[in-house]
Amino acid sequence: MSIIEQIEKRSSALRVGELAALLQVTPQLIYKLASAGQIPYFRVEGAIRLDPQEIAGWLRDKHLSLIIRRKTNEIRSQVGVPLEPTAQG
Repeated sequence: MSIIEQIEKRSSALRVGELAALLQVTPQLIYKLASAGQIPYFRVEGAIRLDPQEIAGWLRDKHLSLIIRRKTNEIRSQVGVPLEPTAQG
């Protein structure tokens, strides 16, 4: 089962530490993404919580964007056009 499928099966909000563990990143990165407005989140009494469905959609969008950039770069390299970065952001 993919990470996205695992997240979608959740019926309750994710905590920062739970999402960080699933994505194998630090909780600090999740907090940084949230403060920069780069990941969907909401607050409950000041604590950051993440809706599983919104996070699954966000991950799908990120994954699709990465695939498109890689394919675009593959085509660009074939025709000699400068490449775009493929790192996720």
